[in-house]
Amino acid sequence: MKKLVCLGMITLSLVGCATAEIIPIGTDTYMISQTSAGGAFKSMSSLKTGVIKRANEYANSQNKVAIPIAEKEYPAYPGRMPAYEYQFKLLDKDDANASGASLKPKAIVIDNNIINK
Repeated sequence: MKKLVCLGMITLSLVGCATAEIIPIGTDTYMISQTSAGGAFKSMSSLKTGVIKRANEYANSQNKVAIPIAEKEYPAYPGRMPAYEYQFKLLDKDDANASGASLKPKAIVIDNNIINK
């Protein structure tokens, strides 16, 4: 039984995530999403890191810079694996708009009070 559990864990770590291809959604605008095959064992931060890294590698291969536009997290719950979607724009490396770009943190609202903007 222990061997079966170890084999399952190794298989799970090798499968890891299902990554969609980078899809153009407009002029120089792209989207990439990743769904974890590891369920609750995969952290959202590692999903985000993998997706953003892949977007940056794609931009670099085009001799451009990936500028974040939007993101969406889909947390895990019974019957659904966690997923992360990232939208970005490609700009020339010397474009003035290519510096200082970042995703804005989402507001946290508790009992109609904004905790974090």
